[in-house]
Amino acid sequence: MNAPVSRHRPAQSEGSRFTGVVRDLQRWRATEEQGAPSVWNFRLERHDTRGDQLPPVPVEMRGYSFSGTISVGDEVSVQGRWRDGTLTVEELYNITTSAQVRAKSYRTLRKVMLILFGIFFLAIVVSILSTLISQCSAPWPPEP
Repeated sequence: MNAPVSRHRPAQSEGSRFTGVVRDLQRWRATEEQGAPSVWNFRLERHDTRGDQLPPVPVEMRGYSFSGTISVGDEVSVQGRWRDGTLTVEELYNITTSAQVRAKSYRTLRKVMLILFGIFFLAIVVSILSTLISQCSAPWPPEP
């Protein structure tokens, strides 16, 4: 018979890693808008080496798309950062299916787009300033 579950939460250190079984899996969209990120929430049920139940770990994955999948009952290994009492992860390893599961956030693409927008905006500002300076330095009245 398993010992009662401790009321203490798992240690919440940076880069925390846990292995356990997926329970209470929920998939939903952050907002009703088209193109909003999807969110996967689940509870990771864990046991120690003697088989005693450890405190569950609440896990969240957010992304615009996911490669791979998980199901209730799959054994997974997760590593992530704690945010408001929930372990947030960008990827996990599904031990049951031997598959890497990734949440694709397109973070790099967004950074590149912001940099390109910044360069474009800067080019427009330089062009306007250049035009203003050249007009201000032109002789007045203009020669016929």
